[in-house]
Amino acid sequence: MSVLQLILIIAFGFIVAEIAKRKGYVRVSGEPKEKGSKKQTYFSWWICGALLFIVSIIYILVLPNLNDNR
Repeated sequence: MSVLQLILIIAFGFIVAEIAKRKGYVRVSGEPKEKGSKKQTYFSWWICGALLFIVSIIYILVLPNLNDNR
């Protein structure tokens, strides 16, 4: 694996995790996990983005924004 591939994998992970964070799907440290909640830790979103970028980017873009107060 080349250095460029490794950098891309790391970047893909951060892209997905940051989108999830902005949409409200990242649990704040100390926040308890609620049953049925789609909130996950930042690290789990990062792993998902790094390993399954195409699937996870589509998934996170389709999810509604939890920060909307409508």
